[in-house]
Amino acid sequence: MSLGWLMGIMTVFFLVSFLGWIWWAYTPRHKAMMEEAALLPFTDGDET
Repeated sequence: MSLGWLMGIMTVFFLVSFLGWIWWAYTPRHKAMMEEAALLPFTDGDET
């Protein structure tokens, strides 16, 4: 296996991983969790 094949396989692997991560983040099931996480920078730190 040459270095070119390995680089191609790794590129495809990381592309599929990235697309899977994006799909997971935007599914309706995770909407509430993502909205809560989006508000974290605006909290004053007193809440847990």
